[in-house]
Amino acid sequence: MSVLYMGAVGVLLAAAGPWVMPFFTNRADPQAADVVARGCVLLWIAAGYQLFDGFNISSSACLRGAGDVRLPAIMVLALSWLLFVPLAHSLSFAPGAGWVTWLPQFALGAIGGWSAAVAYVCCLGLMLFFRWWSGAWRRIALPLT
Repeated sequence: MSVLYMGAVGVLLAAAGPWVMPFFTNRADPQAADVVARGCVLLWIAAGYQLFDGFNISSSACLRGAGDVRLPAIMVLALSWLLFVPLAHSLSFAPGAGWVTWLPQFALGAIGGWSAAVAYVCCLGLMLFFRWWSGAWRRIALPLT
């Protein structure tokens, strides 16, 4: 339910972007149209993020409620540092910019950073969902208090 709801809200907001985004710009600004166009692209990327964040939030909450916290925490840490951070750096910064020079850099700016966030939350959300779906959490013995 949460995946459907969050996906639907994300698509609704992205579809309304061309009408909503101009309210966040100064119409007298000569770059206002470019800002609106870039914002509309980012809203569609954020809609994809919303969909997979539904998997992330609901699956992690179910696993946490069942007492399965160790492996999901390891998944979050591993994917954050091994996937999201390097991917966001590579996709966001131009060659020669950023903090490290050994990663390829594609200069996509905000679109690159948000694309990395979508890739991260997609992997994390699906991994957590499949962890819940596997039923491995049923074998966890919770202490009785």
